[in-house]
Amino acid sequence: MGRDFGASQERSSDQQHLHRHHHPLGASVTHLKKAFLASLMVLATFMTACNAQCHVIALGKDQECKDVNGVTRLVNSKWRNSNCEECYCSEHEISCCNLVLEPTGFDPKCEKIFHKSNCSYTVVEKNNPGKPCTVSSWVI
Repeated sequence: MGRDFGASQERSSDQQHLHRHHHPLGASVTHLKKAFLASLMVLATFMTACNAQCHVIALGKDQECKDVNGVTRLVNSKWRNSNCEECYCSEHEISCCNLVLEPTGFDPKCEKIFHKSNCSYTVVEKNNPGKPCTVSSWVI
């Protein structure tokens, strides 16, 4: 009986050994799955980070590209306007996207202040504007 137990244990061990080494694609598939999941996480992060608020202004036939300040822009040119948006002029439209990160996760005793001169926000205490607040999340 001891011998049978040992033989069955030996067979089980051999089967596991064969299963691990007989299927070389098994390890590759596992690595591919991990790589795929990691890629999805990176993509989701970039999609969240790059999800800028954009708007498009259609241009009529022979209409020039004019920005919000009335300045004429060249076709295929890119610029930053006074609203802190990055704009692009094509033959048929002007598209502008807000690229400023806006703080959203901060203490209610704090307030966000927009600085148009450098297109950024700071978050400070309402009662003590010299004291910055911690921000846990930002959105575009």
